[in-house]
Amino acid sequence: MGFGHEKLDVYKVALKYVAWVYNLCKRLKGMDRHARDQILRASQSIALNRASCLMQDCVYFCAKMISPLAR
Repeated sequence: MGFGHEKLDVYKVALKYVAWVYNLCKRLKGMDRHARDQILRASQSIALNRASCLMQDCVYFCAKMISPLAR
């Protein structure tokens, strides 16, 4: 069973961007390694933030629906 974020177009595009950045970063060496590390972290953050937002929305929605039942 997968999570809902895996179906989102924005998440799929973000994963493609991570792959593109990874291939770009293979060419960065020496003094460029700090830039390489930063751009890799930033690209991964985009995809992870999209997944995190969806999960937070799901948790909020579930809590909102369960709360009246607990009374």
